[in-house]
Amino acid sequence: MESVFRTYGQGQNTVTVLRSINFDVMAGEIVSLVGKSGSGKSTLLHLAGIMDYPTAGEVYIEKKVTSNLAPKQRAEIRRNSIGFVFQFFHLLPQLSVFENISLPQLMKGANNIEDRTNELLEVVGMSSHASRFPGELSGGEMQRVAVARAVANKPRLILADEPTGNLDKDSGQVVLDLLMRSARMYDSALLLVTHDSETARLCDRVITIEEGTLSAH
Repeated sequence: MESVFRTYGQGQNTVTVLRSINFDVMAGEIVSLVGKSGSGKSTLLHLAGIMDYPTAGEVYIEKKVTSNLAPKQRAEIRRNSIGFVFQFFHLLPQLSVFENISLPQLMKGANNIEDRTNELLEVVGMSSHASRFPGELSGGEMQRVAVARAVANKPRLILADEPTGNLDKDSGQVVLDLLMRSARMYDSALLLVTHDSETARLCDRVITIEEGTLSAH
């Protein structure tokens, strides 16, 4: 991100959520983003995932300018190069575990989808649950499936928004280990939003956001 601002509203009702954001995350690097509620963490993550546009400044993905891309091009980058893990899982309830993990690969037109999905099921310890549906899983199990889905296309960037926020400590640790292992395995950049100081300390670098500005540790 280069000199990124994000404001909402107009005139006297303008609210500046992010101001003059400059930072990058390198391939294979694990970076935590910490800050209080309302500090701008989710807004920054949405911009990093090119799900939103900056009011000013530029967001680059693999050195590519993104602000001038058509919606179809932005969607293609998200599909092929970015993996998302959210706090609330966002699995498709009508699809099985196997199908949820296969879906991003189908959308990309990947080869050997069955083999890749079976490999991921084994990595996240969900092989015996492949035919189950999200409603039949625990929170920790659903998040493991969400991690497998996020890394199915070996993305260059993984964005995780409080991925352990709804999990007990043990389940949260499993999910965190999976995310970090996946980033190392695929040489992906991982940007991890967390409230947890212990989680942040496990990362290569910690960035704090406060009132829309960043400071590094």
